[in-house]
Amino acid sequence: MRQRTILLATGAMLVLAACDVAVERRQAESRRHAIDHVDRVLDHVDATDVQRLRARAILSKTMTDLEPWPAAERRLRDELVAAWRTDVPDRAMLHRRVDAEIEAMRALGHVLVDDALEMHGVLRSEQREALARDARGWW
Repeated sequence: MRQRTILLATGAMLVLAACDVAVERRQAESRRHAIDHVDRVLDHVDATDVQRLRARAILSKTMTDLEPWPAAERRLRDELVAAWRTDVPDRAMLHRRVDAEIEAMRALGHVLVDDALEMHGVLRSEQREALARDARGWW
């Protein structure tokens, strides 16, 4: 089981490292898209101005939490390419990188859950129910 998890994580890292999504160039566009999406969701549940302010603050924090990832992805890709170009890649270093990436992703996941739970606290129960009922259209 542990080997399978490591293999899957390694595969995911290699796929991420191989994909150049040009996130940095689209960061502002992504932020704008996220704000527009949250605004549409808040419109859907008739959010108050106070709820909108709080939701935007949470979204801003979430977007800030995500900002380091493009640079980290580039560093990882550079390290993998450098290892690939050597005659004898440093196996231990690559395994440490896998472990570090897994831990970093786990930490980010926890931060994002906390952000979502904070957003949960912004909405009233009937608003959360409306979003849950229409979740396919929003998430």
